Amino acid sequence: MIVGYSTLVGDEARGLSAKVPDGTKNLIQYAEMVEKAAEYCHHLSENWRMSSKKTKEFTQTDIVQIAREVRQVIFFGNTIINVTGVESALVLGSKYELMRVFQNVFKNSIEAGGNRVTANFTAKEGAVEVVISDNGAGMTEEQLQRAVNGGNYTSKATGTGLGLNICRHLVAAHGGTFEIKSAPGKGTTVSLTFPAIKSA
Repeated sequence: MIVGYSTLVGDEARGLSAKVPDGTKNLIQYAEMVEKAAEYCHHLSENWRMSSKKTKEFTQTDIVQIAREVRQVIFFGNTIINVTGVESALVLGSKYELMRVFQNVFKNSIEAGGNRVTANFTAKEGAVEVVISDNGAGMTEEQLQRAVNGGNYTSKATGTGLGLNICRHLVAAHGGTFEIKSAPGKGTTVSLTFPAIKSA
């Protein structure tokens, strides 16, 4: 229902732009963001509903664009988050599962008190490397191990402590690797690698 109505809002905004071209640019951008956010929420609900069937749709996707979309749509263009490095990097995967990885890592960084989060992309021979670093509070070695291994560690009152563990499993499902380093007062760095594919 939300996806349908968000599409109608987008169509109306684009139709209005033909009549009033100078006053609808922002409206169109916001409508498109609502459409993307609604599609993402719809996918998450479907993914949870169908999780027992383990259905996955892996397609060629630009992982750099995914990170930018997460920043823009889910975090409303938050200037704390910066996406740097190569402009494009193709991997084989599920767009919405990869969005979930970036959403979790960015969210953790911001909630840990970071005011600078950088996702740097590097294209190497046969691989894409992503290093996400922040200047937040950081974690002790014990906290880090519990967070990564699903030990229900969380610094948030309403958290489950499962976010990083889920990210690790999602990255592994894409044939990638997940590493994290952290220290109290020195922030956290998450390093991801994915098998790269060549553009057609």
